Amino acid sequence: MDYIKRKPNVSVVIKRPDYSKSECTEYEIVKFVSYEVSQKDKDKAKSKAKGAANYNALSDAMISYSYTESLYNVDSPFSMTLTPEEDSAGLTWIDKIALMDLVFIEEFGVVRYVGLVHQARYSARMGQDGPSRTIMISGSGFGSLLKSFGLVMDPRLWLGKIADLENLHLKAELLADSSVKDLMDKFYDNFMTIVFSKPDGAFTQAVMKTLIEKYINKDEIAKDYKTLRPLVAGLYQTGVNNIWDMWGKVMPAPYCELFGRWDSTDGTDGTDGKYKIFARRAPFEAADWAGLKPDKVDIPAIVLTDYDIGYDDSEVFTAFFATASTMGITETMSMVLDGFKIDVPVDEGKWTKYGYRPLMTDIKFMKRDGEKGDGIPGALKEISGRMKEWYSKNDEFLSGTISLVSIDDKDVMKYPVVGSKVGFLGGEFYVEQIERKWSYGDSPRTSLKVTRGYLYTSSGEPSKAIDNLGKRLKEMENNSGA
Repeated sequence: MDYIKRKPNVSVVIKRPDYSKSECTEYEIVKFVSYEVSQKDKDKAKSKAKGAANYNALSDAMISYSYTESLYNVDSPFSMTLTPEEDSAGLTWIDKIALMDLVFIEEFGVVRYVGLVHQARYSARMGQDGPSRTIMISGSGFGSLLKSFGLVMDPRLWLGKIADLENLHLKAELLADSSVKDLMDKFYDNFMTIVFSKPDGAFTQAVMKTLIEKYINKDEIAKDYKTLRPLVAGLYQTGVNNIWDMWGKVMPAPYCELFGRWDSTDGTDGTDGKYKIFARRAPFEAADWAGLKPDKVDIPAIVLTDYDIGYDDSEVFTAFFATASTMGITETMSMVLDGFKIDVPVDEGKWTKYGYRPLMTDIKFMKRDGEKGDGIPGALKEISGRMKEWYSKNDEFLSGTISLVSIDDKDVMKYPVVGSKVGFLGGEFYVEQIERKWSYGDSPRTSLKVTRGYLYTSSGEPSKAIDNLGKRLKEMENNSGA
């Protein structure tokens, strides 16, 4: 039987920004490694509490970790389990790891994930052989900062910086032919200026602003995205606003995608990489599918640990709508209102089997020209038609979970990332979520949630369904020696 035996090469570094300073200074608290560390190396670190000055340690107290990156959840949670080892002063890691510390997870010499600590728990469980004690550290990915910082548009807090005024300010900056990237970049700049300003009696967050600027790369935001109609800036709403939700209104799902992933190759400035944000049209037009980067990663049978692949009709749709709620064009109005009526694409064949199953996207901030909104019905019709082309084959696409031993080896396979393609069973699949984990005594593992499994041409056109699934899987297992 062919198999791969991998020696674990993983580590987790905890760093602490000094949030009390006007400049961002990070220092290393501890590096958890997957190999045994001598007591001499452990003793090099002094016993200090959470708010102490610079110190670092090397520790083998890590039992396991896991983290997730997804197209749907910018929070990207992580968790890490530690033993309650004590230092010379009797302190454990729950005494020395603080909330909002940075967590850098490194696999095979490359930083794959960066998050922030939000919970620290000491757990004890009584058993027949005595108590079992562990420390659990958990939190969210770095991109969650863009959603967690809320800006309240209330004149009592921000000296008149309310939604209507700031929207007027944005409109003055944006020309009618501004690109979507211009709009999103200027909104980001405007938001950051307000939220990190210091009104009388308020506090500044200079360090957090520096962290965001240091570790977030928004160069890919809507870089090649073209709208069918000019947009007008009306992003701020009365109440709490955050960058991520406002961007999401400009890039509405499922017609568009807005997600982020840690990019270890983006460390040209001496950092361990950056959190790269992607805002784009869902990549299902032939050219978009063929042009996905990084390139497709083929999954050889030799790295597989388990898989669950098949067909699913829970995401089958029969009617496809693009609406414009900010202009009063709802699902019903788009069908019946004179002047806005559009031809709703319908899959008649699937309708007889599944009935009415609508898939909708709401296109906001389109500029109106003329009393009847000239051009808007045509734009909505085109978007509706594209969604039918993209999503009408969901019952023909293969989807599921593929689990494998984590490996980054040019002779076997590269690391797959969320928002890219993998090759499997002779076809191509889209990676919508990745979970990576490691536990003591085991190899690091990767679990991929995949969709849109199909045969495609070299130019990205869907060709035909992957047939004879059972036969293909059996042949793959036989060839791998399973």
